[in-house]
Amino acid sequence: MSKFKHKKGRDKSHDGKKADRLPDEVINYYKRVSETLDEEFFSSEDRDIFLSNVFGQLKEDGLKVCHLASTSRIFERLIALSEASHIRTLLQIYKADWSEMLTDRFASHVLQNTLTQVPRCLQTKMKDDGETEENLSVEDLFLDLCCYIKDNLASCLDGYSSHIVRVIIQILAGVTVDEQVIRSRLSRNQRRDNQQNVFQKFEKFDPPHLFPKMLKKLTKQIFEMDDFKECLCSPTINPVIQTLLLVYHQKDKEKGQKYLYKVLKISELCTQMEEDASLPQIATNEIGSFLVEQILSVGSEEVYRDIYKKVFKGKLIHYALHPVSNFILQKLLTNVKEKELFEEMFEELSVLIEDLLALNHLGVVTRMAETCLRLGCRQEKLVRCIMGAFHCVDPVERQTKLSPLLLSLSTYEVYFGIEETAEETKEVKTEEKEKTVPVLKNINYHGSVLMQNLLRFGNPKVVVSGILELTAAELRTLACDPCGSHVIDVFCQSPSMGEKSRDLLFKRMKGTYMDVACDKNGSRTLDNMWKCATLTQKLMVAEELGRNEAKLQGDRFGFYVHKNCGIFHYKHRLQEWKEVQGQSQKKRKLFSEIINDGPAGKKTKGKEKGWKGTPQEGNYLQLDMDDEPSVSGGNQQSKQTHKYKDSDYQIKDEGMKNLLSKMSDTSGEKTFTKYKKKKNSK
Repeated sequence: MSKFKHKKGRDKSHDGKKADRLPDEVINYYKRVSETLDEEFFSSEDRDIFLSNVFGQLKEDGLKVCHLASTSRIFERLIALSEASHIRTLLQIYKADWSEMLTDRFASHVLQNTLTQVPRCLQTKMKDDGETEENLSVEDLFLDLCCYIKDNLASCLDGYSSHIVRVIIQILAGVTVDEQVIRSRLSRNQRRDNQQNVFQKFEKFDPPHLFPKMLKKLTKQIFEMDDFKECLCSPTINPVIQTLLLVYHQKDKEKGQKYLYKVLKISELCTQMEEDASLPQIATNEIGSFLVEQILSVGSEEVYRDIYKKVFKGKLIHYALHPVSNFILQKLLTNVKEKELFEEMFEELSVLIEDLLALNHLGVVTRMAETCLRLGCRQEKLVRCIMGAFHCVDPVERQTKLSPLLLSLSTYEVYFGIEETAEETKEVKTEEKEKTVPVLKNINYHGSVLMQNLLRFGNPKVVVSGILELTAAELRTLACDPCGSHVIDVFCQSPSMGEKSRDLLFKRMKGTYMDVACDKNGSRTLDNMWKCATLTQKLMVAEELGRNEAKLQGDRFGFYVHKNCGIFHYKHRLQEWKEVQGQSQKKRKLFSEIINDGPAGKKTKGKEKGWKGTPQEGNYLQLDMDDEPSVSGGNQQSKQTHKYKDSDYQIKDEGMKNLLSKMSDTSGEKTFTKYKKKKNSK
């Protein structure tokens, strides 16, 4: 595999030479270009003139600029603003030395960003200047690059050029795949931190007729590489193969399955003897395991069943306990579609839950819970197994402690500080438990995710009882925690939850709403609770918040809660506030029933279907940030206030009309004026 890595050392020395050749005045020129890009242009004409001048300069020193770290980043910013003619100019510059553009540390990023603009250029009609060697079209220049890579494939799959090959495969097929396959983790993190250099993604398009032929040739060349079996575990070639499988899965599933079977045959994943307990080499390799995950994702149901019987059946224990292969098992559980097949897997894995928790392989347990929810089976048995893993099955009194144990991810003995001995009696354990009553202070991320899935089960009685037994301080901790706050959200939104349970939660949290409202995460949690609350529950919350209105309104997070809950109107116009909140609740309930009901108007049981969505999805009336009514929906992002007289939207609620007629808040006027100006400008 050394032949794919020899470029790195050469590139570093090469970068230094390129940097030495670039004069200081040229570097300073591009720094001034960067400063100009930070400023706004007076008109589009000014911008076009500026870009034409810069790209004209790039014709002279474009290759040198690409190889320097500082100027290459400026180059990438220019590419995002470029026209189709500019992209053609750049590709002509690169054509002088494809090799350096593909293998250089900085130039490869410039080339990759340029290629993402090719689909846009192909769909733009450009002025035909006559095809000569000096003036080729974007399509011809792109195909020239593809031919170069096909003829020099072994040297074009190093750490830098591999990313370019993945982008080229997508463009040839006219489809896009997940960014995790295209870009490295380091690159994704850098792009997220530096918003100016966001990687440009292209949309799905119809490629020219020559592109599918080139894709076929390139695919054939990749699969005919020497030592292809070793390439399956290569950090640079493995993602290219993943990209091919994903692209063909979208473009031509029949060919995709053909190449998938070829990978299975070469990797020898399905040829291992059944009595052999060892795992396939590719499944235990950190790089190769990603390819196995993709195979499970894109393979047909027939391929899935075949792989399960030959590779996984009877060996799930080994996959679950392996530090790398357990991720493959998670993907296996995620993609299972047959209930009988999953029940077979469940029986094999259910005895391992405590071992998986001890090894910190919580992803496997979470995927089991998600699949139980999705397929609507083995839910009660999974809860029983989890209770056994946390040592809270017997005696029965322990079962209500599952929720704090799961949220803190601690066994009963560890959480309550009890030393387990064989001679210990139940009375002694009870006495020790009474002496030490722990407080839930830290929420574990994986415990929170698992708890959310259990709350969505058809019968979440055990976990619900545990949450309702938490003290007010513990519930405040849960609501204000970045992970725990989602547990409260699911508790309020799950259709499996009874109205009495929700009411008990609101009562248990009484006295903490002010602290929750003034917290970064808690304010969002309280906002979601408010959307699901009844009028009685809203009155209880508003009463507590209203006692400290000045503090609430002055807090950076509490300010939004004050607006969303209409605390000002609660204190000064209570009757109108009640009417508005009552109408809002009725409309939410009506639309929730329309969304969740079956064709005959009968609600599907949570036990059979599980959790499918939030009750507040759909259109409903609510008070927005300025206490103005707005139409809100799951997919809507724009707001239309009641003052927009020209629209077809009319307020039919008398309580809402009465309240709005008495409002004299000028902030609504400003909001509407700003919205109207934007609308007219369009």
